[in-house]
Order: sequence, then C-alpha cells, then structure tokens
Amino acid sequence: MKTNRLLSVLIALLLLVPLSMTTSCSEEDAPELTHSLDELSGSWVWDFNDDTPSFDVTVSKTSSSEIVISNFHNMGGESITVKVSGTSLSFSGELAGGELKITEGTGSIINGWEGMTLSYLGTDGDGEQRYDITLTKGNTVSKKARFRYAQ
Repeated sequence: MKTNRLLSVLIALLLLVPLSMTTSCSEEDAPELTHSLDELSGSWVWDFNDDTPSFDVTVSKTSSSEIVISNFHNMGGESITVKVSGTSLSFSGELAGGELKITEGTGSIINGWEGMTLSYLGTDGDGEQRYDITLTKGNTVSKKARFRYAQ
C-alpha cells in the first residue's frame, strides 16, 4: 500500500515538474508599454561631434505606430517616416529627390524612452555608407543627437 502511494506521488511529481517549466514567459506575458510616441515628439539637436555645425531635427508622432523625423540627415528639411513596434524602429526612403537613398533602416527606443538609436545604409553619389546615430534627450531643454560613421 505504501509503495503504491509512494509510486503515485513520484509519478505526479514527474508530470508536474516538466509542466511547470513550460509556463515560462511568452509573448502574452510581455509587459505592456506604458509610453506614448508623444514622448518622442519635439525638437532635437543633431550634432556630428566634430567641426560640422549641428542642426535641428524635429520628431513628430503621426499615428499610434509611426513618427516622422524632419530634416533627417540634414537634407534640406526633408522628412522620413519611421515605423514603431514596441521599442523597435524601421524605416527606408529617398531624400532630396533621390539624392540620398536610405535602406536597411532600423533602430530602437532606448533608456526608458530617453533616446533612440538609428542605423541605416545611405547611398548617394559618393557610394554606400553605413550610419549609426544615437539621439538622446539631454538634461536641459535641448535634446542632443550624436552622429558617427560605422567603420
């Protein structure tokens, strides 16, 4: 009798342990975003971190899943639309009448929505170049972006 009961408990444990391991995090368990794209809206400063003068960039929310960055890459005030999914960003397009083609544009919203990273391939008359940019909100009223070429 004791052996049957011990065997039943052992079988129950063997069945419950693997079952409990399958209830780990899933997409449904992912935390809900408590931020709005409105938090990214505003005036930013794009700084090349060299002798090149900085310039203004404006980020605007256009829908619940898109933002627009105006004066992207300092191309005469032109804009590029960025799709937002959670904290992931994706974009592509042509600026200045095709003078600059943007492909493979990806990025992330970082630091608790205090900034963004952008990485993209830009093709112009001089060829193809990878760009990696970090836009960050400063501690002051102005927001500052850093620009660097990927090697």
